[in-house]
Amino acid sequence: MKDDTLQTVHYSTNTNKMIIKSTFFLLFLSSFLKSDGGAADAFSMIPKPLARCSSVSVLPLYESESSSALFAKARKMKTKKQSQGRSKQFYDAMEDANGKEVKKEDDKSLSSTATAVATAATTASEQDSKKEAAMEEAKRRYEQRPEVSTMIVDEETGTEMLAQGQKVMDVVTRKAVKLSNLGADARLAQMFPGVAPEVREKYRFDIKTIEVPDMVEQLKEACSVPLEDDKRGIPPHPSIANKGIDFVLANRDFLGYRMKKTLGRWTFHAASQGDIKEAKEVWNKLHKNFLTLENYISGPFRQILQDAEGRVGPNFGNLEITSFCDGDLYERIGNYLVLKGMVAHWEKKVVDADFF
Repeated sequence: MKDDTLQTVHYSTNTNKMIIKSTFFLLFLSSFLKSDGGAADAFSMIPKPLARCSSVSVLPLYESESSSALFAKARKMKTKKQSQGRSKQFYDAMEDANGKEVKKEDDKSLSSTATAVATAATTASEQDSKKEAAMEEAKRRYEQRPEVSTMIVDEETGTEMLAQGQKVMDVVTRKAVKLSNLGADARLAQMFPGVAPEVREKYRFDIKTIEVPDMVEQLKEACSVPLEDDKRGIPPHPSIANKGIDFVLANRDFLGYRMKKTLGRWTFHAASQGDIKEAKEVWNKLHKNFLTLENYISGPFRQILQDAEGRVGPNFGNLEITSFCDGDLYERIGNYLVLKGMVAHWEKKVVDADFF
């Protein structure tokens, strides 16, 4: 009994393999046969699914379904694609070029198109006029600002407000920063000031060996001037010493923002040691004097950048860079820094938007 079952299963498997091979052969042969004057379609012989059997039986032969749903859908899509051609406007233009008259309906469509174009042009001109009016208003408000930043007190509420000025204020003279009249090279020197080599060698300290107390002491000595009581000390605000300017310029790459933090930390250190006099001297006088020195030295640089912002800002989006970014070397440097700052600002916005 067991041998008969094995023979039956083996015979059924061989039969299935033969039918499958025969089916693929008929499909391959049908692609070369010609019917109704053309090649037979590959979809003309779609096999039906095999019936699962558990014993020896004769499976039904595959039937041809040339009118199946799949073939009908493909034929419909092919007809639809063939029906799509050039638009009617193309043929109307060709007939008009050949001297033929165009129908009245076409004249109506052309007139409606022209009306839409005219409406769009009118809307664009209105938007341009609004932009020009906004730019004129901004320019008028800019010209009405005070020369330097000024504190304004509201008469009704008594609130203090800071009105931004047209020019950067000199923190020593309390007036507008004045750029040199000696030419572009002098203004470039104001933008990036320096000191003579002998002055630099005199005041520059060795960053590898110097300690924080020595840095603070040297800065204090450079900023000190003779006072009325025959003593040396920090001058009253906003006065500064020329020696202090030279010292800051000679060590500017070591000072700046890091020195501001150092003075704050040294103040807390002196207070923690019980030296209240030193803490007050450093924070109330030396720290304020150092900030005044930094603002005084960077005044021309900030003024040149503010002028560059006034040139670049109204031309945002204008790709003709040379039309508003040209000028002397110091002006081109200011324009470049402003443009790079704008790119960095918007790049940060894009990165933040992707991150959040």
